Amino acid sequence: MDSSPAVPTVDARSRPPPLPRGVCFARCMGGDNPTLADTVVKNVLGACRNVDNSCKLMTMTNDSSGNSIVRVRAGDVHSVASLQRALCDALPLSETTVSESWLDGALEAEVKIFTVGKERELARSKITKSRLMSYSLLIAWACLLIGLGEWAAAVRAARARLLQTKDEL
Repeated sequence: MDSSPAVPTVDARSRPPPLPRGVCFARCMGGDNPTLADTVVKNVLGACRNVDNSCKLMTMTNDSSGNSIVRVRAGDVHSVASLQRALCDALPLSETTVSESWLDGALEAEVKIFTVGKERELARSKITKSRLMSYSLLIAWACLLIGLGEWAAAVRAARARLLQTKDEL
């Protein structure tokens, strides 16, 4: 028979008590370093709560191209159209629509927040449509082309002077 001592099944070291439920989630998701999803939801709900304090976040998903899609349901007092207008005002480079929930048929305001590259493209196209910006862009291109022309003329003149001052031995 083996006379070795039995291996204890319980660790003798003391352990801290477990954290209450939800504390770890709150510390990770709503703590010091919020994620992009937290920021998007905070901005969308902030815009909606300015109009309707009883609005509810229904879903937040990402599509295959990286766009964030957030659905918000209005409270009993306000309409979904007022939420849609608030979202259009708060997020001008996003796409807002009103859609019907497949589960219960209620109307929801849906906002599609594009990726950084797509937002940059939308902002650029929006800016170039304004008259003032199109004139300033035209002036900038004209100055650039005039500057390149002056530089090319200076290089050509300097090259001509070098060719004329050759020493002949």
